[in-house]
Amino acid sequence: MPLEFCNSARGLVFMTAGQFVRRAALIALLPAAGLSAGVTAAVAGDCNADIGALSQTRQSFIEKLNVLAKASKGKLDPLASCAPLQGLVKAEGALLKYLESNNKWCNIPDETVASLRAGAAKSVGFATQACNFAAQAKKQQQQQASGGGLNAPEAQKLPTGPL
Repeated sequence: MPLEFCNSARGLVFMTAGQFVRRAALIALLPAAGLSAGVTAAVAGDCNADIGALSQTRQSFIEKLNVLAKASKGKLDPLASCAPLQGLVKAEGALLKYLESNNKWCNIPDETVASLRAGAAKSVGFATQACNFAAQAKKQQQQQASGGGLNAPEAQKLPTGPL
């Protein structure tokens, strides 16, 4: 089921084309039912603004990672990418939490929440691997700088006694 990105002045809402049509029809029928369309528009505006802000934060970390990947010819350096990956994990976690707690209120499809949940889990795994590798590399660099690295040659014993 294709997702539509319904862009408004306040942000972006993800919904299927059918949900978009149903939402538009519902908003059109509310005044006839004696309900205020302004309240519904305010709810949609709040959802759009919140999701837009959370998505923008997530996108900024993705852009940082893309810049790092481009600078290193398509491969991320674990030392440089650990912090942006951790930021991406936090941003996706915040967006996922919002979508899970407001999916009915904001009319967010369950498929969208499930898709983001799966993507966030992959991001957590990738960030964990990169940061663990970065920590190991940093530890090795410190050991080599202090002369106690794993591959450091043993110090030669000098002969003792009279020559």
